[in-house]
Amino acid sequence: MKRLTFPHLSPQLQRGLVLGAIVLLGAALRFRYLDWAHGYYFQPDESVHTIDYLLRLPPSLNPYEVGPYTYGSLPLYLYCFTARVLSVVTGNPTWADKWHITMIARAYAATASTMVILINYALGRCLGSHRAGFVAALGWSLSPLSIQYAHYGVVDSLLTFFVVASSFMAVQAWSRDQSGWWMLAGIIMGLAIATKTTGLIWAFSLAIAGGGYWLKRNWRKGFMQCHWALQVCLLGF
Repeated sequence: MKRLTFPHLSPQLQRGLVLGAIVLLGAALRFRYLDWAHGYYFQPDESVHTIDYLLRLPPSLNPYEVGPYTYGSLPLYLYCFTARVLSVVTGNPTWADKWHITMIARAYAATASTMVILINYALGRCLGSHRAGFVAALGWSLSPLSIQYAHYGVVDSLLTFFVVASSFMAVQAWSRDQSGWWMLAGIIMGLAIATKTTGLIWAFSLAIAGGGYWLKRNWRKGFMQCHWALQVCLLGF
């Protein structure tokens, strides 16, 4: 069976077209029918544990003053800030009602889930080859669970984006041997923990990677880099 090729296109352009097609496919599956249910809520994590808490936020924006809160506060601040900006820009105060905030949360979930497609490709390319990157990107693009959660205004898609992005930064730190990537990994991991505390589980993996990097390099220099990455992580949290 002959392999389909386009000799008049450069390899870089061919790979870009393939990746673009995968991203467009994934985006279409995630952004289509974001307004499903039209005001009815069948996902308790979306309504009761996220949007309802946001609507009851006090002026201090502390969700724990409302009651026990399951997730991190970063998504609440993100949704609230976006709703307020859209209300000012459009002059439409209905952006602050429950349904519009739900649509904002779902849009963020779909966007984060779509961006993971690109990061998966980059991870596959760094750890294997372009073909491995395409397989990883296509697998996530067509993953039923990721598509499902992209249609909910819950924090899981945001958490996945931050965790995968921090993993990519850690891989770059190892391969490029540059401390700046550890700083970025720490910042993004802090955002992951601020999104949902289960991000701490992956933070331990990041700490193990940092420990291996410390053993790989001069102990003093490696210790300082891991120390500052941890400090930045705590700052992001």
